[in-house]
Amino acid sequence: MRRLPFLLVALTLPVAALADDGFHHTGWAWSPEDDYPLDWWMQEYQEDSLPNSVNPDNGLLYQEEVVIKSYCNWKWIPYCDEILGDEWVRYDDAECSDIEFTYNGLDAGNEGANFDYIRKVYWDDPADTVGTGTLGVTYTIPSSTVVKTLGDETYVQAQDSDIVFNDNISWETTEDIAAGNCSGGHSIEAVATHEVGHLWGMAHTCEQEDICLDTSHLEATMYWSADNCDIGSNSLNSEDMSNFESLYGAYVGVTQTPSSAFGAAPLDVEFDLEAEDTVDITSVFWRYGDGQEFTATAPDDLAPPYTYESQGQFTPSAKVSGSTEACGEFTSSWSNLASVLVCTAPEPQFSAEPLAGLQWQMVNLTDVTTYGCIDAVTWVIVQNGTEIDRVGAWSPKIEFAEAGDYTILLEVEGPAGGGAAELAVTVTETTGGCSTVPVGGFGMAGLLLGLGAVVRRRR
Repeated sequence: MRRLPFLLVALTLPVAALADDGFHHTGWAWSPEDDYPLDWWMQEYQEDSLPNSVNPDNGLLYQEEVVIKSYCNWKWIPYCDEILGDEWVRYDDAECSDIEFTYNGLDAGNEGANFDYIRKVYWDDPADTVGTGTLGVTYTIPSSTVVKTLGDETYVQAQDSDIVFNDNISWETTEDIAAGNCSGGHSIEAVATHEVGHLWGMAHTCEQEDICLDTSHLEATMYWSADNCDIGSNSLNSEDMSNFESLYGAYVGVTQTPSSAFGAAPLDVEFDLEAEDTVDITSVFWRYGDGQEFTATAPDDLAPPYTYESQGQFTPSAKVSGSTEACGEFTSSWSNLASVLVCTAPEPQFSAEPLAGLQWQMVNLTDVTTYGCIDAVTWVIVQNGTEIDRVGAWSPKIEFAEAGDYTILLEVEGPAGGGAAELAVTVTETTGGCSTVPVGGFGMAGLLLGLGAVVRRRR
């Protein structure tokens, strides 16, 4: 669990939509024909919380080396061997990807310019835009030129991208953290690897406001926050690699039909695979999120339809295995968080409690475990066989106009149908009460307005 919610941020100017293809991308990418090798510079300012000595083997400051290493963490190319010494730990990278990059050195010009076509790393936040709780920000400006299409999503070409580290943060080296000498700061290699991911077009695996239950998302380098003294995000996990390789390597697209499955049980969901002609898919391991698994192998149908039988919100996922001439054997993972919503008809339940005077409290006990399976709630008040009023609220307070015998109906509707429950009550003037009468039922808007509201009944 990450203890401190320090932010790791990507900003796109103007804002580009996140690609909804099951991968975590920003919606833009760099063009191999126009941008490779992707070159970048660094501000001359030296960050005082990092070592300031120069490596005599390559003439580079530590802060230059660590950002180069962060590029290499995504894809270790021959350039990495040329620049970095043996003291840097090489992790598993996104091997099945095709990118090139190079570092052009320190640059004292263009301080704070966001649109100068110079990709630059800043250490002292020249525009003073990084918030207190933010470790780093990547500013990217995309064009309108489409450079790639993955599934139904198009990716436009990036034009400029700058990385800015918060100069109020105490940065820690990988060596000190690994040796147990961390003084409470943050791993510069982990944060730089995250921000370089944004520069390449990777989005967060989960955002701060998301309900993120997928372990691979939580443990990814591209998760939205980072712990102090944590070097676990220095290296990519399978989720990071799959996202990167889908954009810059052997792409295998997985889609749902419909793309957001929603309806009553039993619900049939169809899946589809899309791959380039150079990709040979040999098998797909499916997990449907409801505990069921299936391995499909060629030449059989690799993406068979699946029927969800029970109510719930499910995350389907697939692990694709195959080979390409350029990459050899590869695996690619896909998941679509909580993308399948299956509902059964609601079974209303409620209780009624007398309060002071002629006022009663309705307590809605209808099961709402699966969010989105109830979209309408109506309370109907009947006296002597005549409906006198109705109200849409979850658990309202009802104040009756006079004492007498009433029937209260609770009607609940959802995408799988509706149900109703009723209760006969005798209303008398009282100074308060605590009795509860439980009632059973017969038969995606969430909880409705009106919780605790007083509804005055009239004849």
